[in-house]
Order: sequence, then C-alpha cells, then structure tokens
Amino acid sequence: MAGGRGGVGVAGSGDSGALAAPAAASAPGAAPVAAPGAGSAWVLTVANTGAPLDAAGVESLSTLRASAKRGEDTDEAVGRFGVGFSAVLAVSDAPEVVSRGGARVRWSLAEARELVRTAAERNPALAEEAARRAGHVPLLRLPLPLPDADDDAGTAAPAVPDGYDTVVRLPLRDAAAAALARRLLAGVDDALLLALPGLAEVEVETPEGVRTLRRRADGPYTVIEDTGRTSTPARGPAAEPAAGLHPGTADPAAAPPPAGTRYRTRTAAGRLDPGLLADRPVEERLRPTWTVTWAVPVAPDGAPAAPTTAPVLHAPTPTDEPLGVPALLIASFPLEPTRRHLAPGPLTDFLVERAADAYAELLADWDPVTPGSVGLVPGPLGRGELDGALRAGILRRLPDVAFLPPAAPAEPAPAAPAAVV
Repeated sequence: MAGGRGGVGVAGSGDSGALAAPAAASAPGAAPVAAPGAGSAWVLTVANTGAPLDAAGVESLSTLRASAKRGEDTDEAVGRFGVGFSAVLAVSDAPEVVSRGGARVRWSLAEARELVRTAAERNPALAEEAARRAGHVPLLRLPLPLPDADDDAGTAAPAVPDGYDTVVRLPLRDAAAAALARRLLAGVDDALLLALPGLAEVEVETPEGVRTLRRRADGPYTVIEDTGRTSTPARGPAAEPAAGLHPGTADPAAAPPPAGTRYRTRTAAGRLDPGLLADRPVEERLRPTWTVTWAVPVAPDGAPAAPTTAPVLHAPTPTDEPLGVPALLIASFPLEPTRRHLAPGPLTDFLVERAADAYAELLADWDPVTPGSVGLVPGPLGRGELDGALRAGILRRLPDVAFLPPAAPAEPAPAAPAAVV
C-alpha cells in the first residue's frame, strides 16, 4: 500500500504498543468514531485505506508469525509481521476486523475460554494444560466469524466508515485500558509516519477534538504536518535529549515542535546473506532484506534541530531500546518475541554497522554546512548496548567525513601573471 490514509478514534462513556501495532499491521488511519450505544464503554476504532483483509491476512493475524505480505516491497509494505496485531490484547478482549469486500472476523476471550473448557471435557491432556494456564488461552488462535447482522449472541459487524476500506474495532477492557489508549493516542508523533512509508496521513479523533498528521515531500526534505502543533522549531543544532545536550543546544522540551517539521532523512537497504538469518524465525528468513533510516529535524535556516520524537529504536514501531544518538532511527533490527528488545546475534551486529554507515552519509550530504552540524556528533557514553555500539561505529567514521565549515575561509587563488608582449 502506497500513500495510504488512515486514522484512529476513541469514543465512550468512561473516563506502545496497542496503537502502533494496528498501524503497522493494517496501515490504519483515522476514522470518525460513532458514539457508543447505551451501557457501552470506551471503544477504540482504527480504519484505513488499502488492500482489504483476506483469508490469508486473517491467518496471519491468528498465527502471529505467518505474514501475508511476503511479496511486497520492503520500502512500502506496512506491517511485516502479524505478531504486531497481538498488541491489541493490551486493551481489548474482543477485537473485530471488517474489510469492505473482504474478511469479517472477530476474537472473544470469553468465548475462547468456553471453547477450551468444552473441548477439555473430552481431552484430559487439554484440561491439564488449561488448568496450568490458569484461564489464559491463546485468544488470537481462535478467530470467529462476524455476521452481517445481530445474531443470538448480539454480535454484529461494525460498519466500515465512508472513505475507508478496513476497520478495526476494539471494545476497551476497562477504565485502565481506556486510559492507556488515550495516552497512546496523545503520544502519536512524527515517528509513526516516518516509520511507516505506506501511510501518508493519520487522523486521530477523541472527545477533545480531531488531530491530523500528514507526510509530504518538499525537495530534499520529508515534511510532517501536525494540526496539533502551532509553534516554530528552536534555532540550534540537533543534540541528545535532556542530560545529553551539547552546550548551547536547546532542550526539545523547552519549545513545542512546529506545525510542519522538515526532516532530512537517509535510507539504506539491501539483501541479507542467508547466514545472517540462520538463527531467525522462518518468516524472517523468507524476507532476506534489511533497511535503515535516519531522520533529523531541520531548523528554518537549514541547520539540524533537536529531535522531539521518543529517543528509542523504532523497528519500525517503538521498542524499549534507548537511544541517545541525536536522530530518529528506524531499522529492521531483529527483536525478541515481545518485540520490545533487540535479539543479539550476527544480524544485529551487521545492522549496527549499516546504521553507522548511513549516519555518516547523512552528515556528509548535509546542506547547508553550518557550525550547528556539530550537534549531530554523538557523545561517547551510550545509554544501552545498542546505543553504545552505534556511537562507537559513528565516531569511527566521522574523521573521514567533511561535515563542518572550514575554520578559516579559503584564500583566493593568486592572479595569473600578466602576459608580456
């Protein structure tokens, strides 16, 4: 899906995962959210444009690793692994997905438990396993049909909003889930559109109002426009957030980000040697490609500006791996099963080197060359193992990169001697 549009909304009568994962899994954007019915609680609705969910997509969501997007280009595919969809269980016990002209499917924790209980009555081994799990069942492994109209259980397919192709409806579990969903919605930032190139617009609708983020190209820049922002960026070089700031650099928290932020980006990609994937799951071995993107905000005068996105690795959605390098990193690093932390190994080591190469290339191509570019030089102390390895790789390369103006202006060449006749 290229240039997709989508959005999210939350409505209800009550009071990094769960939002970003549906975005990565189904390229969602924002959709109008109908007010909940009588007696209902908060509902999070995510809608998108693009290819409808089909039987292969349902299988992908239900088997967690079997992605149905193997044939799509790396730079445009949104949602590489069905495992991302499992993040919706952080806020909902009954997710539903409906595509216009495609699949209609739901999952239900209560019904899954009842199905397991009934089957266990005839299977002692299953009964023992169910008891060991203390009520925890593999919810997404048990997809259920979603009828067009109300059935005896009172279930009906949610309507796909006008202008969209697929809708994900998440009845929120309780007040805590509603609070988490609203916090995640409030935290949506530029990284979402920079990380998912198949998504061009996201609209977030809450009881407080509607906020729209859009991505567009402007010459060498990628521009992220956010209707929730009104100020201009602080003049000054980019730098590490908080304590890691270089002298003279503005703290990102000191000034709100602009309505439209320009980014300079550098992307590198390629195919992987099969040996680097030997210890990775089958799904990853079927897609032997890698990609790395750095993004740095740009001030009005063209100098680097301080990043305002979360200072963590995005792969492509946010992880718990801290980064102090003064830029946003989006890369196909291998992750452990929770998709919050790196999986160590040869593939991670390879991508650290490719990320350091791309960062050096970003600095080498920066235009205009100003003293502010020094803010892009990371300090030597990392915030974690990945951050430390990236800093070391970048610092090894920078002595060979001319990214600062000369200390003194170049002297003019001497005039040629006059010809003697």
